[in-house]
Amino acid sequence: MGCGRLYLLEMQHHEGPDERFYFRSSLQLPVSAALTSMEFLVRQRAEGKMISAIFSIPLFGPQNCKIDFLHVCDLGTTSDFLGSLLYFIMEFVVSGNSRRDKCVTIFREIDAFYKANNSENRLPKLVPTMLRAELRGKLKSPKLRAKAGEARVLVPCAVQLAEKFLDASVPAQNTMIH
Repeated sequence: MGCGRLYLLEMQHHEGPDERFYFRSSLQLPVSAALTSMEFLVRQRAEGKMISAIFSIPLFGPQNCKIDFLHVCDLGTTSDFLGSLLYFIMEFVVSGNSRRDKCVTIFREIDAFYKANNSENRLPKLVPTMLRAELRGKLKSPKLRAKAGEARVLVPCAVQLAEKFLDASVPAQNTMIH
């Protein structure tokens, strides 16, 4: 199989009167070439996954599918990470009488970030259920419940929140900071 490249982005902070966050490519990882239609179907079946009826359409295969950045990144990994970070800060770092009070404290920091950076896509509020939902009496994994644009804007804010609230001398928290 051939080999493509996956570029990971590293956020860089530039200080000064025009303080902004920029992204630059920091690492190249090898990526396997796309699967053929048959390889894809065989792999799905071998992993016990359902195969959509759409793949029964003649000449339709995985090559007709496109990864949607909005859903994979902004509503996927970004929301997962932000939810986990904010939930950790709320649950274990910020003091307050209730989770709601702790969320208010965190949201004050987020709101200050919005104002300092003239952000357009803003969370209207932050409440505990936006960080960790409950389904049939069981807590789900932390995930920020937000629109894609709201989550995307919070990425540089998360860096500031991590640096402010987390302790770099604690290995697990140092990992979250970096």
